Amino acid sequence: MPCHGALLDIHKFAADVALVNMTEWIVSAESLKIGDLVGAGAFAQVYRAHLHGQEVAAKKINLVEAGAPQGDISEKFQDLRREAQGILSILDDNSGLKHPNTVRLKGICLSPLTIITEFLSEGNLYDFLKARADQAEQIGWALRLRIARDIAEGMKFLHSATPPIIHRDLKSPNVLLASASPSSAVVAKVADFGLSTRMTAMTVKGRNVWNPVWLAPEIMRKKEYTEKADVYGYGVMLWEILTLKHPFDEYRTKYEADSQLEEAIVNGLRPSTPAELVESLEAQDYVELLCACWDPEPQQRPTFERVCEKLSAIQEQLAPATLAAYGDQRSRGNRASESSELPVVEQVCSSNFTVTNITKLEKDRGVGITCLLVVESEDDGDDYDKSIMLWAGCQDGAVCVWNARSGDFVASVPAHKGPVTNLVITEAGVWSSSPKDNQILLWDRKKNRVSKKVKTTAGVNGLLFVAPFHVWSTSQNTITLWDAKTAKSYKSFEVGAKGELGVLACVKSNVWVAAASSIVVCQPTTLATLDTIASHTATINAIVRVGQEVWSCGNDRKIVTYNLEGEVLQSIDNADRVLALAYQPSCMRVWSTSADGLVAVWDARRLEGHHTNGQREVVALARYADSESETMWSASADGSVVVYRLGEPAAVVAH
Repeated sequence: MPCHGALLDIHKFAADVALVNMTEWIVSAESLKIGDLVGAGAFAQVYRAHLHGQEVAAKKINLVEAGAPQGDISEKFQDLRREAQGILSILDDNSGLKHPNTVRLKGICLSPLTIITEFLSEGNLYDFLKARADQAEQIGWALRLRIARDIAEGMKFLHSATPPIIHRDLKSPNVLLASASPSSAVVAKVADFGLSTRMTAMTVKGRNVWNPVWLAPEIMRKKEYTEKADVYGYGVMLWEILTLKHPFDEYRTKYEADSQLEEAIVNGLRPSTPAELVESLEAQDYVELLCACWDPEPQQRPTFERVCEKLSAIQEQLAPATLAAYGDQRSRGNRASESSELPVVEQVCSSNFTVTNITKLEKDRGVGITCLLVVESEDDGDDYDKSIMLWAGCQDGAVCVWNARSGDFVASVPAHKGPVTNLVITEAGVWSSSPKDNQILLWDRKKNRVSKKVKTTAGVNGLLFVAPFHVWSTSQNTITLWDAKTAKSYKSFEVGAKGELGVLACVKSNVWVAAASSIVVCQPTTLATLDTIASHTATINAIVRVGQEVWSCGNDRKIVTYNLEGEVLQSIDNADRVLALAYQPSCMRVWSTSADGLVAVWDARRLEGHHTNGQREVVALARYADSESETMWSASADGSVVVYRLGEPAAVVAH
């Protein structure tokens, strides 16, 4: 019934409306401890805060302003929803991991209305550059190029989505810095995605005028725009990173009003680059790139994929050490052991990892390991201070835990009635399952003990975290969806495929499910079967996303590669059953294990190479990487574990 003439207090109910379908991320005000104010604007204040013991950034939304119409208040809830959903929409399809160059959502608080993200200690790029405007020598080419490349990599990821995610508000205040060291694993992250363009609009003399500093001319002209509008704003940021100046400040005496400056930009005005930089040979390619990015014609601007290629070439000339952060082939091109004349096996064994044999971890028990999971502590401190644990599912149904850094044994807990073949991790904890008992166990990863038991109708063959809301499990010919936080059953459906369902993998926006020797492609929203791929002749043991490809392996002694649409690209024969796969994205390598004890390391671009470690029936792989190191673990049916410390001079150390 309409309320004629009644004033509605919108802010009392609009949050629930704006955040419908996002309840999984809502946290209570009591769990959020607000600290110091770190930034403020017309629409929000940002505070340093703590959530469940983790340091976070809390962005409090201003709900009511003096004289603000209720429609404006309602729009703010929609802004919050767009920002939160923008962060959620960029979660990587591969096991639900975020992209390293985009900010991570931690939660949403309804009262007071707050969006919570990870806290990045160096603040935003605009303030960072402004503080160093008189100290240009402190920002060398290595740091300049790391910041520029990190932003470009984050935007390339957004634009590669289907359909592309257009940021629409890409500017230096919306880039956050995790580090000021060019050698850090991550330096810059793109933030504030999905904001309404209303956030940059003002009304002057009865018509809309846009803040023109980072905004593309086509948006100012109110023409249709594409993702190339983001490239324009990025070009302006490249200029800021180079000059440490505020864009268009030099023209403020001539164009005092933004409306005047807007007209000039639409007609081709751009910030001027100092002559010494234009004429500098070392800056020439960089200046050429920024000019291409802010070209007045959108179609003439490069894609972010092309920007990354250009920056890679510039990095090779001016700061080659920075290429290692992106796994660029150029960063390794000068190593003699990686000459194209040498077989890949020589590259792998001579220059790219150290093998440390630590078979004592499980050998004393004499029980085989069936799966591995690297579990990082929930502490968001420095990488080195984090607790890294190696969880192993065992043939006898136990779950064992070791300190992955020291190799010290932590715990062994009887868990299942048969071999533990699945371990996955969500915010709620570690999940385990076995095909031999009808239950899923949820573990407290701090206390290494079971916190919840969930009954299933049959043994569980596969588990997969499909971020951000669900865990999928397979049993016989049925898939069950579980709430990722509460472990409550959400929905079950049958897949009309021949053979028992097994392992799963996220590929783009779909889930690939092994059905004996075939792969069924499911759509997570509608739960419809989109395709069935017949690629093996025996049971499939693993499916992994490898860049723009998918790899699978099976008991037919084959590794099969596919494009993301499911078309088979190549089938590789092996000497024995292939049991596990793991992807090493830092250098485009895929690791495989087989029943004959062979661990093979494949160059995903050339499909060559192997290294034998002497274990028996190697059944599981797990990888961990932080800013200091990268490691790969393999586990065997004989109870041994081998640790490969990647990226170090070759050596084999027996313990």
